[in-house]
Amino acid sequence: MNLTKKSIFLTLLFSAFVFCFTQVVFAAKDTEGLVPCAGDSVFENRCTLCDLIVGISNIINWGRNILVVVAIVAIVAGAIMYIISAGNSGMMESAKTVIKQALWG
Repeated sequence: MNLTKKSIFLTLLFSAFVFCFTQVVFAAKDTEGLVPCAGDSVFENRCTLCDLIVGISNIINWGRNILVVVAIVAIVAGAIMYIISAGNSGMMESAKTVIKQALWG
């Protein structure tokens, strides 16, 4: 398998994992959305400071979930790179670097 086929394979694998895991993350979220207030002109339904804080918390949690998925995909991609390196020390070192950076991040 030459370098072009490996990069295409890893790109497709990465895309499949991102698609599958983001569908799981979005399906697990409640249907309220990121910002909980209604935001219309009726006084009782206006956004308050509490709604802003809850909205910021929801955005941070959403971003964290996405980053966890990206880290898992990077670890899997690094492991696959390590497995298919077939003794190539340069590719093994780059795979180890990918895994270390994903764990560090």
